[in-house]
Amino acid sequence: MHRDDGISASRYAASKVREGWREVMATIMDGRVTELWVWEISRATRDRPVWATLINACIAQRVKITISGKVHDPNDPDDGFMLDLGAALAVRESAMTSKRIRRDVAARAAKGLPHGKIPYGYRRIYDPRTRALIRQEPDPETAPIVEELARRVLGGEAMYSLTNELNARGVPSPETVRMRRLGDTQSSWLWRQDQVRDVILSPAAAGKRVHQGKVLDGVIASWDPIISAEEHALLAEKLYDPARRSWVDASVKHLLAGLARCGVCGSPLRRTINRKRYGNYSCWGGKGTGCVSRKQEWVDTQGVGKVAVSGR
Repeated sequence: MHRDDGISASRYAASKVREGWREVMATIMDGRVTELWVWEISRATRDRPVWATLINACIAQRVKITISGKVHDPNDPDDGFMLDLGAALAVRESAMTSKRIRRDVAARAAKGLPHGKIPYGYRRIYDPRTRALIRQEPDPETAPIVEELARRVLGGEAMYSLTNELNARGVPSPETVRMRRLGDTQSSWLWRQDQVRDVILSPAAAGKRVHQGKVLDGVIASWDPIISAEEHALLAEKLYDPARRSWVDASVKHLLAGLARCGVCGSPLRRTINRKRYGNYSCWGGKGTGCVSRKQEWVDTQGVGKVAVSGR
């Protein structure tokens, strides 16, 4: 028996891996079973492509599907129709649930009500009996930290030194606060510079409501701001200034750099510039006189697949 307790079978929960379901599909594809039992068809899947894969595998391996004790043969036209109909209804119900949730979230956003992760510097108050959210308010422990960081960054202090100071003072980091809410009161995580930046640039700290990644103009948040809108605007202007960029873009820019290998010594190839300003792929290792060096333009357009076995 394989279980996926607590994991949705909907396509709207694609980020959660269903290890139990993977094992079920592997068992079917290997021909190790003749019958698949599920409590109801929606627990198999509520995702059309996944259902298509399952039903095709069952047809190919002649595996019957039993739902609530009733056996269905996917190779039988009538049984196959009922299975497809049940799967379609499960997909529709999942989509309708998602639609209702999105509508509710959008309505809450329009009213300026909180939703999702609790921003650093805030806490949420719940009804002790129903657990319904009552309000979001500045947290007495962490809100002063947000206010202090905003003031000191605007004053010209570097985030590197602020990060080190926060860690030396033992100030709880965003990750530490999050884990405390989940019940882990023993562990702690250090601050990082990007967290300092994110905390003071958070629109929520300035009393702004964000929905689907965008600040909602004209919507007044239901919680009190920690920093003023003017301070938030100054911080954004300061920290989003392109002249402040201190990181190196590590994204891939050349087709085979670091991927292809020298056919002589086996070292990775890198992209170099020769004295005539032409781009080349050259060997990192430099062992011997026969290592690879080829013009990048030729390699990228004609020589892919030949470089690793070619010498000078």
